[in-house]
Amino acid sequence: MSQLYLDDIRIRQVILDVDGTISNLISTLEHKMIITAATYGLPEESVRNDFALIRSGQRSDAGNAHAGFRRMFPDVTDEKLEEFVAYFHHLERTMPYPEVPESKATIQWLMSHGIALSLCTAAHHATLSVRLPALGVELNWFDECRTWEDTPRKPDPRTLDVIFQKTNIPSHETLHIGDSLTDFHAAQEVYFIAVYQYGLTRPEKFEEAGVPRHRILCRLADITNVLEIR
Repeated sequence: MSQLYLDDIRIRQVILDVDGTISNLISTLEHKMIITAATYGLPEESVRNDFALIRSGQRSDAGNAHAGFRRMFPDVTDEKLEEFVAYFHHLERTMPYPEVPESKATIQWLMSHGIALSLCTAAHHATLSVRLPALGVELNWFDECRTWEDTPRKPDPRTLDVIFQKTNIPSHETLHIGDSLTDFHAAQEVYFIAVYQYGLTRPEKFEEAGVPRHRILCRLADITNVLEIR
């Protein structure tokens, strides 16, 4: 079977983020957060202002719904915050994000080259079990799935240790692909490719963090132009 290489490094395993990498996060994320705020009588403008700052590059993506809502509404109680997040995830299950174009085909391309696949996401498992099938992607394609419920969770790099143990593939043969600096920080022990077109992190932010320019791509499908087949 042919093998895949990144900069002359053999890659045997790929760890994928979900939102912004496989699913088109930016399509309706802000809308879902506005609905959540309105449902609980909170100012929608706080959501719009946060997203405006992210789009302008003045603020980084919070990394997960808990941190995002906490930043938008710093005065709410922890109990109320949990209610917001639960309702937001309900919206994510009932209104799934669409596919980033050609993501499913790219995952299948990786599988065709014998690449072991895992997921590492801030999403909840119950949410993934609905949203991935809506994209035509099955959970059983992945050897391991690290979600919000698992600890340590990203951006703690130790969350990937469970994947290494499960697949018996070491970090130096692993590539992590994600759309946020949270993904980048989780990937400190492995190789990393950033994708930005359907997420919330601008490409220059990845470059400032130390991601080589040729490893900052528009979308997941572009890895077929970066990974060499031998």
